[in-house]
Amino acid sequence: MTGMITEQTGFAHLSDLPCWQLRFGDACAVISSYGAQVLSYQPKPEQEVLWLSPLSSWHQQQAIRGGIPICWPWFGPADANILPDAATQPGHGLVRNRLWQLHHKAELESATQLTLKVTLDTLPHIASPVTLYLQLTLSNTLTIELRCDAPIAQQAALHSYFAIAPLMASTVGSETIQQIQIQGLSQSYMDKVSGQPTQQANDHAHIDSETDRVYRQPAAEMKLIGDKHSLTLNQAGQDHAVLWNPWQQKSQAMPDMPDDGYQHFICLETARLHWQPMPLLLKQQIRL
Repeated sequence: MTGMITEQTGFAHLSDLPCWQLRFGDACAVISSYGAQVLSYQPKPEQEVLWLSPLSSWHQQQAIRGGIPICWPWFGPADANILPDAATQPGHGLVRNRLWQLHHKAELESATQLTLKVTLDTLPHIASPVTLYLQLTLSNTLTIELRCDAPIAQQAALHSYFAIAPLMASTVGSETIQQIQIQGLSQSYMDKVSGQPTQQANDHAHIDSETDRVYRQPAAEMKLIGDKHSLTLNQAGQDHAVLWNPWQQKSQAMPDMPDDGYQHFICLETARLHWQPMPLLLKQQIRL
C-alpha cells in the first residue's frame, strides 16, 4: 500500500485556504499551511474525527476555530513573569496565524508523512531565529509530532477539537455530550472556571457545563468513550492535559462558533506547560 500527498486550495467553507491532503488506504487527513493546523482526519470515508467550526475564518490574521490548532511558544495568555510585554502578546502564542513552509514529504508503503516548518526570527524572550516543525504521519492511525530543537523556555499544546458524532449512536445534542466519558486524566487539576485547584476520586470525567481544566501528569493514553465508538489518544512529551468545552453561554458569545457548537466537540489537549529551557517534542497519536 502506498500513500499519496497532494496540494489543494480550500477545505470545507474555507475555499481559498492553502492545504495539503494526505491519503493512505481508506484514510485521509487535511492540514492547512496556515498555522500547520490539521483540519480533518477520516480513518474511513465519511468518518470524521475532528470538528471544524462552520463559522471559522483565516483572514485578517484570525486563528481557525477547530481541528488541531498549535499553541506555541506559550499556552493561553503570555506569562508576565517571563515576558515583560505579556499584555500585548496574542493568546496561545505566535504560530497559529502564520504560513508554514514545506520541509519534507514521503509517500511510503507503511505511511504517508508530511513535515511543515515555520521560522521566527525573534521571540519576545529570544533574540535569535527559532524553527518549529510539525510532522504528520498517516497510517492506520494519525500521528502528530511538534518539535523545536532549540533549548529555550517554551510551552506548547496540541489543542485538539474531537467530534462527538462518530462516538455516538444517537443524534448529537447537549444531552449526548454528557454521555461521553473521558478517561486517562489525572486526579488533580486546576479548574479555571472556578479558579480553584481540585482533586477527584479517579481519572474519569464527563462534561455537563462549562469546562476548562488543566490536569497535571495525565496518563500516556487517554480516551473519549461513547456508546458507539471510542477514540484513543496516545501522547508523549506532555506534562499536562487540558479538557475544554465553552458550553452554551460562551458559544453564543464567540463570533466564530455556532450557538450550539459546544454540543458537537470536546477539546482534549496534549500540553507541555512548564517553562523549561529545553528542546520540545510533543506527540499525539489518534486512533478511532
